[in-house]
Amino acid sequence: GITAALAVVASDADGYSEEYRRASKVLIKILGLHQAKNFIWEVDSVTYPDYYKTIMKPIFFVNIASKLIDKTYDKPSSLDNALSVSVQFYEDMRNVAINCIAFNSELTPFVAQAQKLVTAIYRHVERWMNISLDDGV
Repeated sequence: GITAALAVVASDADGYSEEYRRASKVLIKILGLHQAKNFIWEVDSVTYPDYYKTIMKPIFFVNIASKLIDKTYDKPSSLDNALSVSVQFYEDMRNVAINCIAFNSELTPFVAQAQKLVTAIYRHVERWMNISLDDGV
């Protein structure tokens, strides 16, 4: 599964950089939280047809795992070319939760889970990624 593939990245078996190894470890830790279970896979467009109209940049943990495994954080887009792997990873992780909060009513259990995830993501990224998140990230 996703965690097994990320464990390969985290172990440096395929020559991944330190940033990729650390990001993979953070994602593995986050995926182990019960609050993360509703954010792993893409939102079903049949069940929630307005999601992809409302959320302009949908992202889920499976997408982040793919970016780590495929090393696509190293391939900057025109908007991201000055951003490090760690910063791009953090922004994607945070956007998983922010998209949920933006789409759902604040009274849903999804929003409560997303709010707890924001805190956990911040704590894990700050601890394991060696970047300061107080610099306007």
